[in-house]
Amino acid sequence: MDFQAEKASAATNVSASEIVVVMLSGRRENDEYLRQTLDSLHVAKPSTVPVIFVNWNQPPEEHRYLNNWCAEHAEYNCLVPPNVSESEIQEAIVLSNESISKHQYLRVRTMQNEHALFGMRQFMNTSADYLLWLEDDVTVERDLFSSLPRADVVCLRVQGYCGMVAYMYKRSFIQKLILALEREKLIEPIDWIVDGVREKEGLELVRVPKAFHIGKVSSISELSREDDTKILANQHLIKADIVNASQDNLTTNARNSRSQVHKKKQFNWNALKALFSHNILIDLNR
Repeated sequence: MDFQAEKASAATNVSASEIVVVMLSGRRENDEYLRQTLDSLHVAKPSTVPVIFVNWNQPPEEHRYLNNWCAEHAEYNCLVPPNVSESEIQEAIVLSNESISKHQYLRVRTMQNEHALFGMRQFMNTSADYLLWLEDDVTVERDLFSSLPRADVVCLRVQGYCGMVAYMYKRSFIQKLILALEREKLIEPIDWIVDGVREKEGLELVRVPKAFHIGKVSSISELSREDDTKILANQHLIKADIVNASQDNLTTNARNSRSQVHKKKQFNWNALKALFSHNILIDLNR
């Protein structure tokens, strides 16, 4: 790339001064995932880029590794979201019309949506133009913050369906996403809500592969994610993660089938497993 091309490329990229990082985090038995995530982010991130941590752990003071990190690094802010009421969780369960075996999923899905809303509203209180969203078991490449294009929705995951693993969102998209989350938080997982807003707005999904999902074992089920025949459960950030298929290149049949599931407003896990049988994994992340 010649000098003029480099200047043109730089002009089309987002400046680090325009970004705020938002991350949800809860304590695990082992802090290794979070340690790798924070070490990676700290190397890549300019010191001027603030990070908002939503510490959803109960009680929050027991998430010691995260709290200590925030105490030692001024640009990292640990915030505690309001508790999600039991009545709201029960409303989501009633609306789903699901069997009792799915109630734990619905409980944590509802909590995730509320905590994500809290984090996004905190972002909207800043003057930043872009929200960089990372799960707390993701590592990023060193050049992440110099590689971000001016786009509405950027998937940062190296491969597979983006889920809610690693994204950059433009402020105007977050405004629309907050409204959609407020409407659909009791009936849909957050990644489906993101997909719905993007598709409704006719926005292109740009992929910049700079983030690696390092989580290998579900904290509830203790099953390996490497077994692509299993559905894994996350203790909080539970979502349908369709692996080995680009989010922007799903087959027509997959899209149509997912649309039918949306209309039912409930989950049929056996049908989903059959639908995505061979080349796609339904991975409830973490």
